[in-house]
Amino acid sequence: MTTKNHIDIYQYCDYRTYLQDCFGAIKDSNRSLSQRYVALKLGLDPSNLTKIISGKRKLSFEQMLDFASFLKLSKSQKEYFELLVRRDCAQDEKEMQALQKKIISRQRMKIAAINKKHAEYFQKWYHAAVRELLNVTSFYNEHQLSQMLNPKISPFEAKKAIELLETLNMINKESDGKYSLASKFITPDSDVPTEVIHAFQKQMMELAKDSLTMDKDSRDVSTMTLSLSNEDFHKVKEMISEFRKQLFEVAQNSAQPPQGVFQVNFQAFPVALVK
Repeated sequence: MTTKNHIDIYQYCDYRTYLQDCFGAIKDSNRSLSQRYVALKLGLDPSNLTKIISGKRKLSFEQMLDFASFLKLSKSQKEYFELLVRRDCAQDEKEMQALQKKIISRQRMKIAAINKKHAEYFQKWYHAAVRELLNVTSFYNEHQLSQMLNPKISPFEAKKAIELLETLNMINKESDGKYSLASKFITPDSDVPTEVIHAFQKQMMELAKDSLTMDKDSRDVSTMTLSLSNEDFHKVKEMISEFRKQLFEVAQNSAQPPQGVFQVNFQAFPVALVK
């Protein structure tokens, strides 16, 4: 393939559907790469590939290995692909059910690993900043990236951040070596523990404190102390929630190209209570 395979095989229970989506992604990346091209690369007659995809012919073990190599599957991905192919070739119901259990087990392991990685994403403030930076500009390597952030991070930290974002399919490495966003906007995974999100928010609050030393034109920091009823406090929370949505719309619909990555914090909490 001309680019890295970003199709997540663990989301599939039918290898034919997976192959269809992979070949579709190949064609989208380069219109000249047809299914006929794929067949010839795999040493198959194009009509036989069509029969495999349509379910009229099964994949042999040798062909499965060729497909796995062509799609650049990792060891664990290849093992999962093999399970899908073996289930399709199962001789009886007992064998099919045994293979189905292994498939489900692999899917659960993958989900658990991704959830752990999503939690890791929020452990360092610069993971979000690196991902968002690709809305503004591109970078080729960790040395270039490490100098772009404020405060700066080390090339090693930048390298680990890139690896994590690639693992989470948040960024892609293109054929020219540049990195690009897989999706312009993301929201926190619901399975990320609350304490992890809180630790991330504390890091951003610390950065807000440090921003007081910046030039006034490059930051906006203000505070208010208000006397409110419980009902009015909930109104304030609703207003903040609505304002967050408005900010998201500004970022999403802006006609102007972005020129930087900005962190916006909101805090509303009691400093005195009357019981």
